Amino acid sequence: AWLNHAIGKGQGQAEGLVAAAKALLTPEQLGTDVKRAEQYFLEAVHLGSSEAAYELAKYYRSGTNGFTQDLNKAEEYFRFGAERNYTDAMRKLGELLIDKKQTAEGE
Repeated sequence: AWLNHAIGKGQGQAEGLVAAAKALLTPEQLGTDVKRAEQYFLEAVHLGSSEAAYELAKYYRSGTNGFTQDLNKAEEYFRFGAERNYTDAMRKLGELLIDKKQTAEGE
């Protein structure tokens, strides 16, 4: 019930999905449910949420909170946010691309 209320409808739906996803990754809130959190982030991205893309990309980059590290997905979602002028996503995309370039040069 709490999650359904948080998700809401209409314009606030993406923000509600992001809030619900974050709550699902905070054990003291609801217990951890990574798959459901990932689903909520993806739904919010589908609705155009740069914040959701940024949050999802952070988890894919770090491989924390039960997410499997996937730098390609991290790049995809940081880029989604960056293309929509989400400043944090722009910065993190730049950092990721530099790291990927340095790794490739070191091989």
